[in-house]
Amino acid sequence: MKKLKDNSGSTMVLAIFIMAIVTIITISFLIQSGNQVKSTLKLEESLKKKYQVEGQIEEELAKFLSNIKINTIKYDINKTEKIGYKIEYNKDSLTYINPVVKESDKIDKGDNYISVKENSNLDFELTIVKANENIDSNGKEFKYDDSYKIKSEIIVKIRGLNQFKNYNITYDINSWNKFN
Repeated sequence: MKKLKDNSGSTMVLAIFIMAIVTIITISFLIQSGNQVKSTLKLEESLKKKYQVEGQIEEELAKFLSNIKINTIKYDINKTEKIGYKIEYNKDSLTYINPVVKESDKIDKGDNYISVKENSNLDFELTIVKANENIDSNGKEFKYDDSYKIKSEIIVKIRGLNQFKNYNITYDINSWNKFN
């Protein structure tokens, strides 16, 4: 009976219980840290893909804007010579391009140009679809698990075409979507 009243074993049980709790907390912390590292790496990879594709879209837009040529032309309406503008553009790599101008302002339209009257407003509706190319900034190829594509719809606006050539070219982004 004397052995049952002795408390010397309870200290060891308490120590094992505390060690078990500390071990469980440590393992939980390590698992949580590992998951956060994996999540951060996956987010970084996803952002790299996204920024690569967005950069390609920005390059397409810049190329389009820099290749717009606006020349003064003369045309006849009712045997009266008027001044108009021929706007030439490059559409080689764009997925879709649609020049939009009021029908009453349009003089002529070709495959890669449109001619308009003075003081016309012209919008280009651009749709650009790009995908990641799996090439890093050093030109080395790397492999992604999935493809990343973006479809963007952009309106390029030319305002105030006049003889003084102080027209304004701006653009608005209608949509900038991710899709696979």
